[in-house]
Amino acid sequence: MVMKNFNISIARPSTFNRQNLSLATLPVEVIYRILDNLDIPTILISFRNICTRLNGIIDDYHRFKTCTKLDFTHDKFDERSLHDLIRGLENNRTLKELHLRCKKIDDRKTSCLSNALQKNTVLISLILSNNLIRSEGAQYIADLLNKNKTLKKLDLGWNSIGCDGVFYIANALRANHILTELYLEINNIGNQGVEYVSDALRNNTTLIRLVLSNNNIDNEGAQSLADMLEQNQSLTTLILSENKIDSNGVKYLANALYHNDALTILNLRLNRIDSIGAQYFADALIRNKTLIELHLGWNQIDNQGAEAFANMLNYNQTLGVLHLGYNKIDCQGRQQLTDAILKAQSLVDLH
Repeated sequence: MVMKNFNISIARPSTFNRQNLSLATLPVEVIYRILDNLDIPTILISFRNICTRLNGIIDDYHRFKTCTKLDFTHDKFDERSLHDLIRGLENNRTLKELHLRCKKIDDRKTSCLSNALQKNTVLISLILSNNLIRSEGAQYIADLLNKNKTLKKLDLGWNSIGCDGVFYIANALRANHILTELYLEINNIGNQGVEYVSDALRNNTTLIRLVLSNNNIDNEGAQSLADMLEQNQSLTTLILSENKIDSNGVKYLANALYHNDALTILNLRLNRIDSIGAQYFADALIRNKTLIELHLGWNQIDNQGAEAFANMLNYNQTLGVLHLGYNKIDCQGRQQLTDAILKAQSLVDLH
């Protein structure tokens, strides 16, 4: 946050009164000159809510009216600054995207932020990753989702909400028809948390992107998600990288692809999938015509799995990206895949 050096000369009448120079009485043109020398974060944190008149002037100030995104990722906040920012958001009518990564926001601060945004009618994206939000804070976020009617993207990654916290978020998703993107990576929600989310999404028609990376999810969680995918027809992107899903879990997910006509991106990078799991996916993709990207890098797939995918490419013309890097596929397996792509004239981008 920056305040530039500036000089303002104000004609002073002989009957000088110090109150004439207060922000409540300064001419609008003078206040605009002051604002011209401040950045938007400083205006929002330090000048909002001083008085009703100043709020009105700031709302009409051209730079403030056109500011739709604030990213505080690299700004250092003390308690007072964060408190003033939250107060400044209460009546904000322009900000659509707010980034508050790494701000040591705990449950108490999450409560204040949620209260400030419940009546907000413009904010679309809220980034709260890498903070100190636990299950109680997740409950406040759930309250926000129940009342706010504009928020479309919510990033809670790298917090500690756990399965108890995701229970509240999942319940909010049952009634929320606005949110389209939800990021919950690295929150230790486990299989129970996945079950909560999956149950909530069975009939959800708005969420299109769900990120559950690095959450200690194994085959049980994969089964919950697969059951959801057989009913849900709106989710297009599912990110499950860095979990504990092996080929038994893949069997559930592959079976769901026989019935799901919505999912376009599936990411299972850094799991425990071998060539049996590759075969399950290959069989499903012979029939599935909607999946565009499949990410299976950093698993345990060998040449047998490569052969299964090569055979699949003779029938599938919709898959556009297939990530198989850092598996156990050698030159022979890679050649099989390359030959299959050339033979089938597939447009698949192989990694």
